[in-house]
Amino acid sequence: MGWTIERPGGGVVLHELGCIRAPADGPELSLDDAVTAYTWPGARACGKCAAEVLDRLWKVPDPDGPHGNAPSPGLAPF
Repeated sequence: MGWTIERPGGGVVLHELGCIRAPADGPELSLDDAVTAYTWPGARACGKCAAEVLDRLWKVPDPDGPHGNAPSPGLAPF
Protein backbone atom coordinates (compact mmCIF):
# COMPACT_ATOMS: atom_id res chain seq x y z
CA MET A 1 0.00 0.00 0.00
CA GLY A 2 1.27 3.44 -0.84
CA TRP A 3 0.20 6.95 -0.01
CA THR A 4 -0.05 10.31 -1.72
CA ILE A 5 -1.01 13.86 -0.81
CA GLU A 6 -2.95 16.70 -2.31
CA ARG A 7 -2.60 20.33 -1.33
CA PRO A 8 -5.98 22.01 -1.67
CA GLY A 9 -5.85 25.68 -0.75
CA GLY A 10 -2.56 25.36 1.12
CA GLY A 11 -3.67 22.41 3.27
CA VAL A 12 -2.61 18.78 3.01
CA VAL A 13 -4.90 15.78 2.53
CA LEU A 14 -3.40 12.29 2.65
CA HIS A 15 -4.78 9.55 0.40
CA GLU A 16 -4.14 5.91 -0.25
CA LEU A 17 -2.76 5.41 -3.77
CA GLY A 18 -5.68 4.62 -6.03
CA CYS A 19 -8.21 6.66 -4.04
CA ILE A 20 -10.73 8.22 -6.40
CA ARG A 21 -10.13 11.58 -4.68
CA ALA A 22 -6.32 11.43 -4.90
CA PRO A 23 -4.61 13.65 -7.47
CA ALA A 24 -3.34 11.74 -10.50
CA ASP A 25 0.00 13.56 -10.32
CA GLY A 26 0.49 13.38 -6.54
CA PRO A 27 3.82 12.12 -5.19
CA GLU A 28 4.04 8.52 -4.01
CA LEU A 29 4.91 8.39 -0.31
CA SER A 30 6.12 5.62 1.97
CA LEU A 31 4.22 5.04 5.21
CA ASP A 32 6.96 6.92 7.09
CA ASP A 33 6.63 9.90 4.75
CA ALA A 34 2.83 9.81 5.02
CA VAL A 35 2.99 9.83 8.82
CA THR A 36 5.45 12.72 8.70
CA ALA A 37 3.16 14.67 6.35
CA TYR A 38 0.26 13.95 8.70
CA THR A 39 2.08 15.84 11.47
CA TRP A 40 2.17 19.05 9.40
CA PRO A 41 -0.14 21.77 10.71
CA GLY A 42 -3.58 21.50 9.13
CA ALA A 43 -2.96 18.07 7.59
CA ARG A 44 -5.84 15.62 7.52
CA ALA A 45 -6.64 12.21 6.15
CA CYS A 46 -9.13 11.54 3.37
CA GLY A 47 -12.38 10.18 4.76
CA LYS A 48 -13.07 8.04 1.67
CA CYS A 49 -10.03 5.77 1.58
CA ALA A 50 -7.67 3.85 3.85
CA ALA A 51 -5.89 7.08 4.80
CA GLU A 52 -8.59 7.48 7.44
CA VAL A 53 -6.71 4.83 9.43
CA LEU A 54 -4.17 7.57 10.20
CA ASP A 55 -6.88 9.42 12.10
CA ARG A 56 -7.60 6.35 14.20
CA LEU A 57 -3.92 5.63 14.86
CA TRP A 58 -2.96 9.22 15.61
CA LYS A 59 -5.79 10.29 17.87
CA VAL A 60 -6.77 9.07 21.30
CA PRO A 61 -9.94 9.81 23.28
CA ASP A 62 -10.03 13.23 24.89
CA PRO A 63 -10.44 12.92 28.65
CA ASP A 64 -12.52 16.12 28.61
CA GLY A 65 -15.25 14.74 26.38
CA PRO A 66 -16.74 11.46 25.19
CA HIS A 67 -16.23 12.16 21.48
CA GLY A 68 -13.25 14.52 21.37
CA ASN A 69 -9.85 13.63 19.98
CA ALA A 70 -6.41 14.78 20.98
CA PRO A 71 -3.02 13.96 19.45
CA SER A 72 -1.31 11.04 21.08
CA PRO A 73 1.55 12.34 23.26
CA GLY A 74 3.78 9.52 22.03
CA LEU A 75 3.39 10.61 18.40
CA ALA A 76 3.46 14.39 18.77
CA PRO A 77 5.73 16.19 16.27
CA PHE A 78 8.95 17.65 17.57
